[in-house]
Amino acid sequence: MREIKAAVMFANAGIGEFYARHANVKVVVAIELETDRADLYKSIYPDCEVINGDVTKPEDMERFLKKCQEENVELLLASPPCQGHSKANQSENKDEDIRNRLVLNVTQTIDAYPFKNVLIENVPDFLDYQSDTILPEFGGLTVREYLEKFFAERNFKVDINQYVNAREYSETPQNRTRAIVLASKISNWSLPPKLPKEKWKTIEDAIGDLPSLESGERGIIKYENDPDWKDRLDILKYHNAPYWKEKDVEVMKHTATGCSAFDNLPPYRPTKKNGEPKEYYRSAYRRPKWDDAFPCVLQGSDGMGGMVTCHPGRKLADGTYSDARAYTILELLRSYALPNVFPFPAWASDDENLLRDVLGEAFAPLLVKNILLNMPR
Repeated sequence: MREIKAAVMFANAGIGEFYARHANVKVVVAIELETDRADLYKSIYPDCEVINGDVTKPEDMERFLKKCQEENVELLLASPPCQGHSKANQSENKDEDIRNRLVLNVTQTIDAYPFKNVLIENVPDFLDYQSDTILPEFGGLTVREYLEKFFAERNFKVDINQYVNAREYSETPQNRTRAIVLASKISNWSLPPKLPKEKWKTIEDAIGDLPSLESGERGIIKYENDPDWKDRLDILKYHNAPYWKEKDVEVMKHTATGCSAFDNLPPYRPTKKNGEPKEYYRSAYRRPKWDDAFPCVLQGSDGMGGMVTCHPGRKLADGTYSDARAYTILELLRSYALPNVFPFPAWASDDENLLRDVLGEAFAPLLVKNILLNMPR
């Protein structure tokens, strides 16, 4: 299998491309708007030219396209921002988010350079988006309809998939469902086959071996003298529990594995500062089941009000449950089947918010690898 050189738009920190080398794909140029993410990308992939730039600025894209030409790039990977399409965004005006125009910059880039293959990834609702205000160039078409027309007119064979769960197509222990657009000028490009259900990975598979932590505890410090862990503390580099308020910890200590804190007895239900009950939200203040997958990892994963961000916990002798906390960075890495000691640079290792943000917006890397293995060459 010959090596394919690739370019990435909206690069984030390159989490999704981490296993691309196993499909003999090498990313040689990437463009990312946020400086800290661009710096992360460059640290993880020192041989890649990383442009800290704006895809809407001609001078930045000229540099991007020049590198594509110099390296004879064949593949474009693009993951435009999803905030304007995501169901997790409850904003009333998200349809008018100007970032929803960025799909147009992807198609303009395809017109500016002869890519042989194109992979576009986003949340499922991305394909249904239509706005005469934000995207008048689409003439009333949805993103799906526009892309079908766009690629057909340019002699690409295109395969558009709206609901692709990384867990079903790779050994990723996370329910991460995305829209995947595959376009090729070579031949038909389709998704890899689904895995049989017995090969789907669970939370237990991913993190069941890790030692317990409570709110605010650091794994290396807690287990430095533990006979089972003292000789392999390197595994626990990113195993540090976010701090939670004592009141919230108490609530989750009384929340059983697989259950919601809203179903607890009254003293241990979520309340506001004034003592009034909090409004029920299905995925908040909830522990998952060990034999299920991680819920979709999002930004802001250090709290307890998000998409089932609480650890499953284990029942203790006193009837309460351990690990009343959010997932650690190590556990989030394992939710993507990434290495325990991921090559984050030293300057970023203590910036937990940054690491949670880039993991919360990542393209599942094992899914990327399997899709690239199926790519026409």
